Amino acid sequence: MLMMQGQDVVVCVIAGSWECSEKAVWEFVVAKDCYARAICMNRNMSYEELMNQLTVEFGLDAANWKPKISYWLPGQLSVFSVNTRPPVTVETNMGVRNFLRVRETELS
Repeated sequence: MLMMQGQDVVVCVIAGSWECSEKAVWEFVVAKDCYARAICMNRNMSYEELMNQLTVEFGLDAANWKPKISYWLPGQLSVFSVNTRPPVTVETNMGVRNFLRVRETELS
């Protein structure tokens, strides 16, 4: 889910993990008993700000939480379909900016 609101982009964040089978097929496994969250992101958001927002939204202990944030590239099959291409990780400020650029082109 993705919507633009002025300079903000609303992104649906789903908790779970990526698993790669022996046949190199990537599958996203949704975390049980954890609802998705909608967050607002903008072009000026840093990786640290994103982490802080996710920590608050999911009610997590920041000191003990080591997230792996990732996304599926547009043009690939749905994240819930079979695919051999791995997801893209977001681990830096540049990763956040790249994610937002990808999303902007997807909305165009």
